[in-house]
Amino acid sequence: MQIIELDQNQNTHHNTEITIAGVVRATYTKPFSYFLLEDASATLICRPNGSLPWPGAHIEITGRFVVETPEHCTVQLAILKEQDRSHLFHHTYTCHLPGCEFGNLPAPSKLNLMWGITKHLKTENTHGTINRT
Repeated sequence: MQIIELDQNQNTHHNTEITIAGVVRATYTKPFSYFLLEDASATLICRPNGSLPWPGAHIEITGRFVVETPEHCTVQLAILKEQDRSHLFHHTYTCHLPGCEFGNLPAPSKLNLMWGITKHLKTENTHGTINRT
């Protein structure tokens, strides 16, 4: 399911369990603890069941979708109350979602080049000097 489907049909999905995958755009602790999850279609407010994920994490959240007024707020918000979270890892170093932690890595060929250069460096035990071999 995409987030835009929830936005367009909030009453239909109210109080149902859903699973959404996306990238954590930001985290907040006030007026309540929450994070913004973004997929290719929209952004959704999510309440964690534990610690906040880090911004840029590509995750899948399963939880209960509700439209309610959170504590310390005066308006109703569409919120996904997290029940389960899993991190999505990529087999490549690219991701189509902006802000994904995997979307900003260099191409594999550049990583291999960097690794090839650094494996020829060694650190001596004396004063941390680096010598090329």
